[in-house]
Amino acid sequence: MITSVNISYKVLGLSERRERKLVPIPVDLLERLWSLSERVGRPSRVLLEEIINDGLKVYEDGKNLQEAVRKYIVFNELKKAGFIALPSRILYNLLEKLPQELYNELYDEAGNLGRWYGNVLKAKYGGELGTVKDIIEGTFWDATEVRIEKESENLKIILISPAMPIKLGKVAENFISSLLKSLGYNKLDSIVDTGFISIKFSR
Repeated sequence: MITSVNISYKVLGLSERRERKLVPIPVDLLERLWSLSERVGRPSRVLLEEIINDGLKVYEDGKNLQEAVRKYIVFNELKKAGFIALPSRILYNLLEKLPQELYNELYDEAGNLGRWYGNVLKAKYGGELGTVKDIIEGTFWDATEVRIEKESENLKIILISPAMPIKLGKVAENFISSLLKSLGYNKLDSIVDTGFISIKFSR
């Protein structure tokens, strides 16, 4: 069901010659707005203005609102999991100095973390591939490109991060492979080189 909401052009800072306009909005969205208004103790009009204003800022910055919301959800999950962002140069230096035994532990832990994220993603968001991309980008901040190519039941994930050493690349490959395995994808093969990871999966 659709209803209409009066939006004040004065509030939006537009011409006073057109003070109001009817904008059709689904009733269920308005009910969610009113419910949120009661829960947080703020007027629904104020919340609606904030939602419109902040949403416009995202689009005016050349971004997509759905993508921005997904990234917020993903980063919030990373924070809950104890994720800490480090400058890549510090991480690379620490990684190169790790004894082999500790590196092996890090490699295994990356697989465990990938499986955990996969299970969370499947339970909360249905294993949506756009969110998979957001998780990879959120985990490996210095990636200049993360691409997911889907062909029928097969899948290829490409991560490009020019400065990423092979040691970290192997850790990242294990993380991504374990994440996708939790979502029902089996790894076919992979390529790991300095600054480049390519993994093929089947389902």
